[in-house]
Amino acid sequence: TVIEAMAHGIPLIAPDVGGVSELVDGTTGWLVTNINETGEYLSAIDELATDPEKGLLRATAALARVRERHSFHAFESMLDAVPGYLD
Repeated sequence: TVIEAMAHGIPLIAPDVGGVSELVDGTTGWLVTNINETGEYLSAIDELATDPEKGLLRATAALARVRERHSFHAFESMLDAVPGYLD
């Protein structure tokens, strides 16, 4: 779901669970580290609401990260790097 939202240019506020922090950080969205407290979510929502330009910049960076890491080209490149996989 995180990758899908990023791929569609949606500004993202996401909890730091699983591998989310590998994609979402202060340049690609808002990563909520204290997932059981509402304050960090609310602060991120307020920041996004009061500075939509920041949301656009982070969403654009998120889209670039998804294209870099999760595109078909990235997948092919990763397979090419595995010795003997495509032989």
